[in-house]
Amino acid sequence: MFVIGHNTKLLASESISAACPNCGNKNCLELTLYQKYVHFFYIPFWPIKKTTYAQCSHCKVAIEEKEMPSSLQIVCTAFRKNIKTPLYMYAGIAVFAILIAISVCLQKQNDKQNQALLSSPQTGDIVEVNAKPDEFTIGKIVKVSGDSVFLLWHQYVVNKEEGLNDLVENKKEFSDITSFVLKPDLLKMLKEKKILKVIRK
Repeated sequence: MFVIGHNTKLLASESISAACPNCGNKNCLELTLYQKYVHFFYIPFWPIKKTTYAQCSHCKVAIEEKEMPSSLQIVCTAFRKNIKTPLYMYAGIAVFAILIAISVCLQKQNDKQNQALLSSPQTGDIVEVNAKPDEFTIGKIVKVSGDSVFLLWHQYVVNKEEGLNDLVENKKEFSDITSFVLKPDLLKMLKEKKILKVIRK
């Protein structure tokens, strides 16, 4: 379940001597700057906007910047000028980028491992295959002779890659008919992403 929403964080506050636009009292205004941001699983992902308020400790009124008189807006602009968005507001993007980098590295490592296994196939190896869209199955290598690799294909196909684990566990449902594939063709299928994984136990 994805938890996406938005939240608000207080960035800074400062007392000012300007008169309150509502009651006219001086030295009772406090400027507060809030940062609104999008969160993903409660991790800050992307800052949206900053909002400044002036709150009077005497009359308790809170005024948003766009509703302030121009003289007070000038003070707000100076207040906001040196307050930057904290870097942690982009934490979600950083985590997302790291996860992508890890995923790419793992995929490259997996591809190298599969290529090494198919370059020297052995009897008993299981290959997970995506031969057609939404059709996944497995083959079991039963013999290797030179560049010829002989396989028994599983009798069932599944429509999702996740279902291949069930086929791997069900080892009794392989066809009795042996087919062969040349080793270069297996490597070509791997390059074309038709072979997804090679399992050697």
